[in-house]
Amino acid sequence: MAGYRFALQETGLEVNDQLIFSGEFSVDSGYQMTKKLLSLSPRPTAMFASNNFIAIGALKALRDAQVSVPDEISVVGFDDLPLAIVVDPFLTVADQPAYDMGQRATQRLLETIDGELIDSVQEIVLPVSIIERKSTKSIS
Repeated sequence: MAGYRFALQETGLEVNDQLIFSGEFSVDSGYQMTKKLLSLSPRPTAMFASNNFIAIGALKALRDAQVSVPDEISVVGFDDLPLAIVVDPFLTVADQPAYDMGQRATQRLLETIDGELIDSVQEIVLPVSIIERKSTKSIS
């Protein structure tokens, strides 16, 4: 959420809290949040779901409302799970390096267990890549 707010501010866009929905990381929650999004006027032309379960619920709500993806609303999910390849339209995602995250977390845990890291806080930023597929209009 902080990254979203920062990116908008950096580009001179206003943060509109009416466009931010909170819920559970589930298909049903994604469905319900998308129904709320569809009631806004003007209707947004794109949405970002913070995980793929929410994105799948969003796609279902959009399909049920006969909203064309990506012609009317583009959808992007977070994390490239195998689930992302079985939905229609093929889901555009922000892919995080899950293997590297696990490896670094395990390394830090082992260093803590060995007493090498005591009260040590370190911020580690790993790259995220966009995998563009059929749920968005061209973002290139």
